[in-house]
Amino acid sequence: GIDLKIDWSKDLPFSANGIFSYNVYRDTNPIVSLEERRPFASGVSGDSTSWIDASKKRRGGTYYYLVTAVNPSGMEQSVSGDSKYNAVITIPEK
Repeated sequence: GIDLKIDWSKDLPFSANGIFSYNVYRDTNPIVSLEERRPFASGVSGDSTSWIDASKKRRGGTYYYLVTAVNPSGMEQSVSGDSKYNAVITIPEK
């Protein structure tokens, strides 16, 4: 399979010390809302600046990833109604 590394080290919120954990979302369409959506991965350590998706992926498929920060009381950062914060990755055919 193909492992993808999602790295947000250059995109950390300014006050990153208030982050308890991260949630990672993945979809085959742009992610514009978290309503009715469960994280693809949750509880990623707040000290992390990257995450590896080692799950099975379709060759030639395009995947959209979104990482959100969660504070110690469990509040998740909100997501704007557009997909500008999505990481978009297309898996090569070969």
